[in-house]
Amino acid sequence: MSGAPFDQFSKEAWEKLVETPFRVDAGIGTPVALKLLQVVGGPVATRGNQRSESFSLLFLGPADPLLQQKTYGFEHEQTGRFELFIVPVGRRPEGLEYEAVFNRLLNTTPAC
Repeated sequence: MSGAPFDQFSKEAWEKLVETPFRVDAGIGTPVALKLLQVVGGPVATRGNQRSESFSLLFLGPADPLLQQKTYGFEHEQTGRFELFIVPVGRRPEGLEYEAVFNRLLNTTPAC
């Protein structure tokens, strides 16, 4: 995934990062650590000669601070820096859950 444009990060590429830590710039001075828990697959849709895939990322962070729904600067040792919109979606005994949703176009196939 390193060096690839962010919009080309596939579901499979994210799956390789499950159980690894990300540093999130929450604007509080110290980065907040989030761990990628799961990549949840969605449908691959075809319309004409365009294909798209949908999936979501589920992260786990500390119970405090609560990160509000917005775009944050993320950093990972394999991907480098990027921005990602996350939404708090749940609470577990070990911390807070956040989700990022992707809907991305795949390579198109010429119509025959």
